[in-house]
Amino acid sequence: MNVFCFDGRLAAQPQVTTTDKGVFVRFTLIRNDYAGKDDQGNAKERAVSIPFVSKGPRGQALADYVGVGDQILVTAHIQNNNYEKDGETVYGFNFWADEWDFGAKSQKNAGK
Repeated sequence: MNVFCFDGRLAAQPQVTTTDKGVFVRFTLIRNDYAGKDDQGNAKERAVSIPFVSKGPRGQALADYVGVGDQILVTAHIQNNNYEKDGETVYGFNFWADEWDFGAKSQKNAGK
């Protein structure tokens, strides 16, 4: 299994969906990464955002206790979600948050 660690800030409030298979929470983390230098030699950055899915009580806790801009540290794995459409296979994947931990609160949420 491919496993990776990611840290970033919550881009929007987590979206909670309840189905017959349980509670699913979708959230997106965003961060700025180094992207080389511009013509004047100044460092450039690019925004990187990654959508995650979490399931069950841990996912629900994430939705209940974090806000936009809060930092989250995530350990995740990638899982295919391929499907057929009009007779052709559409390839896709989800990043499943296996473990996560709170990071720094955003200044907006610091008192909460």
